[in-house]
Amino acid sequence: MCAPVNENSADTVNQTPALYPVQSRWDVIVVGAGVAGLRAAQVAYAAGKSVLIIETTERIGGRIATDWVEGFALDRGFQVVLTAYPELKKALHLEDLQLKSFVSGAWVFTGNQTFYPLYDPLRHPIKAFGSLFKSLSVPFLTAKDIVQTIRLRWDIVSKPESACWNNDGLSTLEYLRQRGFSEPFIAAFWMPFLRGVFLDAELSTPASLFRFIFRMFALGTAALPAGGMETLPKTMASTLPSGVFRMNMGVQSATATSVLLESGETLQATSVIGATPSTSEKTVWRGTTCVYYGVAVSPINEAVLVLNGTGRGLINTLCVPTWVHPAYRAQGTKEHLVSVSLLGVHPNPRQAIESELANWFGNEAVDSWRWLKTDVIPHALPVWCGAHPILPTMKDTPIVCGDGASYPSLNGALFSGASAANQALSTFY
Repeated sequence: MCAPVNENSADTVNQTPALYPVQSRWDVIVVGAGVAGLRAAQVAYAAGKSVLIIETTERIGGRIATDWVEGFALDRGFQVVLTAYPELKKALHLEDLQLKSFVSGAWVFTGNQTFYPLYDPLRHPIKAFGSLFKSLSVPFLTAKDIVQTIRLRWDIVSKPESACWNNDGLSTLEYLRQRGFSEPFIAAFWMPFLRGVFLDAELSTPASLFRFIFRMFALGTAALPAGGMETLPKTMASTLPSGVFRMNMGVQSATATSVLLESGETLQATSVIGATPSTSEKTVWRGTTCVYYGVAVSPINEAVLVLNGTGRGLINTLCVPTWVHPAYRAQGTKEHLVSVSLLGVHPNPRQAIESELANWFGNEAVDSWRWLKTDVIPHALPVWCGAHPILPTMKDTPIVCGDGASYPSLNGALFSGASAANQALSTFY
């Protein structure tokens, strides 16, 4: 089992230069130690190939990162592990992450400190039954919405995963409307929930990706690992020998068979895999902003996602990660951690969102919140147009991987890394 990662823990990756293999040529060189690069290295190493991972920074994980601030694990951006992801199960043992799950459902904020709980009746039948009577008076929910949600779940789960990817040319918003959901329910529930998943304000993301992600929520849970999301890439790295890593190594350029470091050193390989955002120069990004608070009294009392169902303001979602996983705070820390997520890049959002939070929970409650950090993340998720990009096979270019070369999600990044490794392995035969 992985021990929870905290601010005093050593990196899983041993960065001692003396442990690097003394050689100038490898079977596979991977540029970038994000999850796509780590997965590519795993697959190549499992096939018996010599592997080198070059990382320009001092840490592994790429866009998956966790900072420890005043005893709290602050993930860079609101991220979760979907336990049903098929590629995740191939990359590591889920039990090593010590996962704890969100409640399957959401609280929907409708204004003036009013929240309506919605629960998955299959996962939480007692909660769902109890909230049903309250939800009957909810202006954004109709009986037809409930029936359509059950039908959607059945239609997607009862078919093979491949059916999710049928290209019907619809956006997610068009698909939800075609399924017969009411406009108030789409606006209050689907819009904030899926904006948080895709970081797409208009839900223009192809419906095929929505169907796949919805299937993952239906078949598994949304969970957090002990000590933050960075535990995931660190656990993947622990499956590789420490000697495969070169950290803090700048790269000038790369070809299909060589990497030129900023130091002037040239490293040779039978195959080079590029697993950094810069290797996909045409990628268009969506951004997010997250603001974190330490609070003596939690504004909610369970491990649930809170959605802004008003359609107004900067806040999209809110959660209290310490309700989900106690390891998001260091031992002895008594406060709760509140995570507030916004769509897009907002360099100075505190004043505006704290005014909104006062409308959510009351001035007296929010005045006591202690600001911890604001993370502004312009490159959070790549925009996906519905096609799976073809990995380049030109003679003088590295093989590209990452969710920008597949589809935006953790599963897409892992799938891309494995695919790149298999393409690299094909050059040996």
